Amino acid sequence: MVGFSIGAYIALMVSAQLSGRVRQLHLVSAAAPLASLKNTDDMAGARVFNLAKGHPRVFSALTTIQVILARFAPATLVQILFSNTNGKDQELSKSVQFSTYIESVLRECFVKRRKGYVRDIHHYVNWQNGLNQCSAPKTYVWHGLDDNWAPFEMAEHLVEALPRQAELISFEGLSHYSSLMQAAALICERIATFDESQ
Repeated sequence: MVGFSIGAYIALMVSAQLSGRVRQLHLVSAAAPLASLKNTDDMAGARVFNLAKGHPRVFSALTTIQVILARFAPATLVQILFSNTNGKDQELSKSVQFSTYIESVLRECFVKRRKGYVRDIHHYVNWQNGLNQCSAPKTYVWHGLDDNWAPFEMAEHLVEALPRQAELISFEGLSHYSSLMQAAALICERIATFDESQ
């Protein structure tokens, strides 16, 4: 099972429900509970998360603007989202191939699945515990050292808090999405060579 960004929360909760059936859990650029950070000021998206936690109706209204942008001006939405990124994410956002891909993801997320997005953000910002319920025998935490969407401190927190064996794989100079691009092939390789007898 693979969870990216706040999808790490979903992957962890689902893997807990699938006790004994998840052999490998891969968390990429994983966002740990907000409480795991000493300071969220430098975290990209912190204002949105704080709004979702403190003023859920205002947050829901904000997503209406995101829906409009995703539908009619997806390139503008990409520019806004990547305006304060670190590391290789800046370079990645200027790639036509990546921009085209991420625009389609944003359309899917905001135009077709807005309710699911709002639900997942709501669950994430209210996430307090549950890490000790993770039943995967092995968890890989793939994280960029320059990630300011989910600061590296979050990856360290996850590795310390998970009850079973967890391995932290860090990427120098990479941030949120650039870590995903780097980790994808490595994850596929680990899945392909996984020995069921272990």
